[in-house]
Amino acid sequence: MKDEKAKSVALTTEASNFLAEQPPAVVQAFQVLTDKLEMSGRLVMPDAKKIANEKNLFELRMKIEPHQYRFFYCYDDGIRIWVLNGFIKKTQKTPLQEIRKAKRIMRRYGL
Repeated sequence: MKDEKAKSVALTTEASNFLAEQPPAVVQAFQVLTDKLEMSGRLVMPDAKKIANEKNLFELRMKIEPHQYRFFYCYDDGIRIWVLNGFIKKTQKTPLQEIRKAKRIMRRYGL
């Protein structure tokens, strides 16, 4: 049963398309994390992290060998959480082009 912090998670086309291309283990881990996010309304490390110097931009974090997967998300209207896009992380730092892509998607959806 959801508590008073409960939210609903929605995926943009970009996030949905990326997820559809991933192996079943990634899809399953994503579902577990988004279920937790819906129930609690918020996640902390190691499951999620706020993107530094960005307002309302967070990343879901998954390590499914041999890759690290990231999905950017943001909050909308206090009820909905939008998963913006996903990528396979290949470097120590989150790639700036991926952050920019997430911000473009946010603007396009009016978030």
